[in-house]
Amino acid sequence: ALVSFTGFAMSYNFGALFGGTPVRVRLYSSFGISATEILRLIVALGGTFWVGALALAGAVFWWAPPAIPPALHLPFHDLRPVGAVLLLVAGAYVCLPLVWRRPLRWGHHEISLPGTPLLLLQLALSAADLVIAASCLFVVLPDSVALSFPQFLAVYLLAVVAILVTHVPGGVGVLELVILTFSATAAKQDVLAALLAFRVILNEATR
Repeated sequence: ALVSFTGFAMSYNFGALFGGTPVRVRLYSSFGISATEILRLIVALGGTFWVGALALAGAVFWWAPPAIPPALHLPFHDLRPVGAVLLLVAGAYVCLPLVWRRPLRWGHHEISLPGTPLLLLQLALSAADLVIAASCLFVVLPDSVALSFPQFLAVYLLAVVAILVTHVPGGVGVLELVILTFSATAAKQDVLAALLAFRVILNEATR
C-alpha cells in the first residue's frame, strides 16, 4: 500500500517514467524484492491499467462517442472505429493465455502470463478505477456542459490517453485542454474551477 500510494502520487506529479517507476523500484528494492520480481510487479501494474483502459475506452468510444471538435485536429472524426480496434486489442490480451502458455522472456528475465480469470479481474478493477475518477470530475462540472456521463467518460479517457502519450507531469494543461475543448457550451471559468477542484480531490485521495 505504501509503494502504491507513493508511486501513484509521484506518477501524477512527475509522470510514470520519471516519477512513479523509479520510486517503486527504490521502495521494492528496500523491501528485499529481487529485480525480476520488481519487473513482474511493474509489468502487472502496467498490464492492469492498460487492459482496463483499452476495454473501457473501446466500449464507450463505440456506444457513446462524443462529437470530436475540429480544434483538436485529430486524424479521425469518428471514435467508433477507434473503439472497435481498442476492444479487439483488449480482447486479444485477455484471451492470450488461452493460446500462449509459455512464459515471456526478456534477456535473463522470465514473466509468466496470468490466467484469463485474473486478467478479467484486472480489467474490472482498472475500469472501475477510471470510472470513479471520471465521476469525481463529472459531478463538479457545471450543468451547462452538454455531455451525458457516458460521453464525458469517453472524453475523460481520451484525455488520459493523451496524458500518457505526452508524458506531461500530472497531465498539466493536457487534461484541461481536452476537457475545455469538449465543454464549449459552458463558461470556461466554471470548467477551470471544476478541474481545479478535481485535482485537489485526487491529491487528497493519495494521502
